[in-house]
Amino acid sequence: EDLDFLVDYAQAGGHLVVGPRTGYGDGEGRARTERAPARITDAAGVWYDEMASLPSSVAVHGSLQGAGTTLAEGLVASGAEVLAAYQHPHLGRWAAVTTKAVGAGRITIVGTVPDQDLAADLVRWLVPHAVGGWTTDDSVTVSTSTDTSAATRLHVLHNWSWNDATASPSCTVTDVLGGERHPPGEKFTLRAWDVRLFRSGKHMTDPAARGPR
Repeated sequence: EDLDFLVDYAQAGGHLVVGPRTGYGDGEGRARTERAPARITDAAGVWYDEMASLPSSVAVHGSLQGAGTTLAEGLVASGAEVLAAYQHPHLGRWAAVTTKAVGAGRITIVGTVPDQDLAADLVRWLVPHAVGGWTTDDSVTVSTSTDTSAATRLHVLHNWSWNDATASPSCTVTDVLGGERHPPGEKFTLRAWDVRLFRSGKHMTDPAARGPR
């Protein structure tokens, strides 16, 4: 059910990012007999039946740069676009990262454990305009997604450090859990490893705009 839910999420408009060994084991922890990644292959336009442990990092090339570490799945693109392939005399026949539009969304398959460079390049490709006007400390990252049907935006803030950090929105936002509203430019604190969720947009922040229930 989890795997089917992930595919449904992408078809409904989400961008599903699948890491290595997704769908490898069944409910009992046994290796599945179906083509990997199980239940995702058709929608993602990619499959593999070979994998290799990586005693050292292997560089990749293509739209994304960096290296794969730890494990390499031999991804075979069957309708997916190859974003990165291995630079290796044997592994070079396979893709390291692929992507494919499905339904209203997209599925991106990452067949290795990215090093810091590949991970950063991948995130920049996934969310090229992540900050969306926020002002934050260096340790805070912001990702946003927009619901065009409701004219709202969800902001997810992460503090990736042991120290307190501050953030300041460029528009009025409402805390999803606590309900507090923060006007543009107001600073608030994120504790160590804190995560905060906010909504912006008249539909969600102005109760009068919601209409009858």
